[in-house]
Amino acid sequence: MTFFFDNNLSPRLVDGLKAFGEDVTHLRTHFPGATEDSQWLPGIGKKGWVLITADKKIKRKPHERQALKSNKVGAFVFSVTGMNHCGWIRLVVRRWSEIKEFASRTPPPYIYRVPIKGKIRQLI
Repeated sequence: MTFFFDNNLSPRLVDGLKAFGEDVTHLRTHFPGATEDSQWLPGIGKKGWVLITADKKIKRKPHERQALKSNKVGAFVFSVTGMNHCGWIRLVVRRWSEIKEFASRTPPPYIYRVPIKGKIRQLI
């Protein structure tokens, strides 16, 4: 299962996970950095890739949620603001096994909220 990190997260996180053998890719590997979600969501849905993002606004944007649903994309949304690079590394590493577990047992489409502390919760 491939995990697709969008532009809300650093390609360096992806590089680090890849170095440890994880099946991850970043948006900028496949598209220009400013590519709209509507351009890449259908492709990752067809490939069965799982979206990893820090776009917290998704829960307040019905059209984005609908785009995830219609393209059958599974997504994990980190609900974090103002974190430095070290904080992101710690958070992603700490939550990675849970993310992989939820992704492997939940058929898309889905959206999970990933907080710093507490339980990962399904939004849709």
